[in-house]
Amino acid sequence: MSQRSQAVWRIFAFVYSLTIAAIISSVVTIIAIVWGAIDVLWQLISGRNTLSENSKPATVVTATLRWNVEMLIFATTGGGVKRLEWLPSW
Repeated sequence: MSQRSQAVWRIFAFVYSLTIAAIISSVVTIIAIVWGAIDVLWQLISGRNTLSENSKPATVVTATLRWNVEMLIFATTGGGVKRLEWLPSW
């Protein structure tokens, strides 16, 4: 990728990660906090860990937060994934 085209994609990634990606990540984080609190209470009461690191909710949260951070890394330094990713890969 040429330097100018990468610069244009970095601008798009910067704007996108600070707007759309931030909104998506915020919604997922709020849901994760609520789900995590419920899961911790459930684990204390029942002794079961249903929000393990391999569960679907945990992988969605992890993928979404990594996606936004990697986009910010690409936008600010040009490193990381080296491309603009429109949505997280769940």
